[in-house]
Amino acid sequence: MSDQRTARWRGMTIADQVARHARSRPDAPALRFAGSGRSYAELDERVTRLAAALADRGVRRGDRVAVLTLNGLEGVESFLAAARLGAIAVPVNFRLVADEVGYALSDSGAAALVVDPALAGLAAKARGAAPELHTVLTVGPGYEDALAAASPEPVEYPVDEGDPAFLMYTSGTTGKPKGAVLTHRNLLMHAFSHVTHLGWGPDDRVGLSGAPLFHIAAVSGMLPLLLIGGTFVLTRSGAFDPVATVDELERERVSSAFYVSAQWQAICAVPGLADRDLSALRRISWGAAPASTTLLRTMMTAFPQAEVVTAFGQTECSPVTCFLRGRDSVRKIGSVGTPMLNVEVRVVDDAMVDVPQGEVGEIVYRSPMVMTEYWASRRRPLSRSPGAGSTPVTWCDRTTRAISTSSTARRT
Repeated sequence: MSDQRTARWRGMTIADQVARHARSRPDAPALRFAGSGRSYAELDERVTRLAAALADRGVRRGDRVAVLTLNGLEGVESFLAAARLGAIAVPVNFRLVADEVGYALSDSGAAALVVDPALAGLAAKARGAAPELHTVLTVGPGYEDALAAASPEPVEYPVDEGDPAFLMYTSGTTGKPKGAVLTHRNLLMHAFSHVTHLGWGPDDRVGLSGAPLFHIAAVSGMLPLLLIGGTFVLTRSGAFDPVATVDELERERVSSAFYVSAQWQAICAVPGLADRDLSALRRISWGAAPASTTLLRTMMTAFPQAEVVTAFGQTECSPVTCFLRGRDSVRKIGSVGTPMLNVEVRVVDDAMVDVPQGEVGEIVYRSPMVMTEYWASRRRPLSRSPGAGSTPVTWCDRTTRAISTSSTARRT
């Protein structure tokens, strides 16, 4: 039955998934962090209140809401509140210096900022570069007071599924970071394709990503869990502790986990690992950096019940485009794997002709998960045809959802 949140004239958004599960299974855990968490009902109400608090402060559809926080529940709430309001979430890398944060705030034209108290000094230095920034909410008492004073009643904000949901800044080999514009449709389709392609079943209920929340790997790791009504476990920011990580995997009964290869190497070296109850772990994923065949075999030995999954992609594609799974992770190491559901991949020459098998060419994708544009291209259009431009993405066709990558691969 339809209600304010699912009115027929609205598109489906990433925040609607939380509202749906809040109605059907309100007490189910949606988020876990450092021993605490949010049920779907709690998360839904807090997202609604935060969206209202931002609206009360003048944030409107299409405005950018920057999020400069360490990993934590409030960061996720801010992403979802922006989505519910029809605003655009802008995760900001907390490892940047003030000038770099200022660039992200200025380039995005952020109207609001949610900031962690540990980063308030950094934000204050960066704010001078952001003349459009009029609202700052600091996590803690001020943030909680804003939620308490806001209405818990859902409001029909006019959001279309083709509207931007996230502005993800990604650095190329040269020049300033560029904001990849990802829509609700991009991210929902990616979550659906991820779940379906990997064959998630009833036991795939608890997921964890070792990536920071400002990274697309964390965002894309979270959304499939919220889509199916599962639980997403956030990891603490700071120095990586492999023993504490194993404790968390065991305590939270994690079924799917993503870490970079160096982190998996440290996890596999934890003393007494074989004596831990990690039987819930069904899928162990890695990406973003190379892994040796020795490490992959070690992972398979350490977690014999789990499938090893190599993820390949880029932020502009929401981000995963290809998977290399199971024994193929070792047998075909160096390969990007096979395309994920709803992704078409070609390896082409300069004339956009497929190269012969065994030859090297440029990777080109076509997918409903491809970004609409770079944010800066609203001022300086991105080339829409092959053979022009020098950005990390050479061209992007919004109509056909095709994108070139400036990355090369050998066709096999």
